[in-house]
Amino acid sequence: MKKLILSLVAILAISQSSFAQSQWNTSGNNIFNTNTGNVGIGLSSPLSKLQISTSALAGVTVTGNTSSFVGGDIGISRATSGVSIGTAPSLQFTDVATGFSSMIQSYQGQLQFFNNIGSGWGEFMRITGAGNVGILTTAPISTFQVGNGCRKSSLGSAGATDLNYGTSYMGFNAARNAGTWTVESDGLHNGGGVIYGDVLGDIYFVPIPTGYAGGAGAVTQTLTDLTVKSMISFSVAANGTVRAKQIVVQTTGWPDYVFKKGYLLKSLPDVKNYIDQNHHLPEMPSEQQIATDGLNLGEMDKLLTKKVEELTLYQIDSDKKLIQEQETNQKQQNLIDKQKEQLLMQQQQIDQLKQQMQLVLKKIQGS
Repeated sequence: MKKLILSLVAILAISQSSFAQSQWNTSGNNIFNTNTGNVGIGLSSPLSKLQISTSALAGVTVTGNTSSFVGGDIGISRATSGVSIGTAPSLQFTDVATGFSSMIQSYQGQLQFFNNIGSGWGEFMRITGAGNVGILTTAPISTFQVGNGCRKSSLGSAGATDLNYGTSYMGFNAARNAGTWTVESDGLHNGGGVIYGDVLGDIYFVPIPTGYAGGAGAVTQTLTDLTVKSMISFSVAANGTVRAKQIVVQTTGWPDYVFKKGYLLKSLPDVKNYIDQNHHLPEMPSEQQIATDGLNLGEMDKLLTKKVEELTLYQIDSDKKLIQEQETNQKQQNLIDKQKEQLLMQQQQIDQLKQQMQLVLKKIQGS
């Protein structure tokens, strides 16, 4: 019985060995395995289709030719020499033809992206453990930040009661973190800008002038939410209301030509007839046009100015007629006054003649 059991064990061991060996096959220079389970190198219980023990091998590199790997190698290894982050798992891509390389590295819960195009390894993008994404900056403090010297763009949260219950923001050389805004500088310039919205759907525009805090040339500006709110210069409400401290509309064709010689001013009777037929001034848009197309501020200002200038010409023309009438009346009054003086002189002469005649008559009667 004992011999029988030993014989069965030996048969099973040989069978198992044959089964294991039967999974590996060769085809020319290729070796492949038909096993449908997981494969482990350096460990006996692989958890994935291919698992390599880090204690067994520092890494593995798969090298191909230009036709099968689009001109490059793929490497999975510890951090590449020349990258100062330290040893960390990385995935490296190398273009065999040019020697240029790119690498994705996992380090302390964050992903870092490097490239090496002949001037050494340099990091160009990072995703932090908090989920912030930075391009050309290694320490993004907002959800999305693009850095290039002092010129940066940021996207992030503007949630704060001090910002009218803000929601999100877009920063230009300005980024927000926990209620503090930072405007970076290259030592010469530190202006920036912010656009943010609130829970009502209103949008606010905040320009941050150069040297607002710390004077011109300050390395950074640090502003609070209240300071940013106080600097709002333009806003658009959800109902379409626009608020601004000043609006400058640049336009051409300003109607100063109305005052130039040769301008044909419509007669007032013609204007009256047009108003009676169309119920609005000539050239001015109708109520229906405004309701359909809206109001063009630049064009409307030009039309209003033109009408004011035409009205001034009408008033001057009216004043000319009034002045002429006044001059005519004055001439007539002067003539009347002169005639009165003449009549008065004549009356005085008549009175003198009467007196003389009375004297003459008295003398005649006395003689």
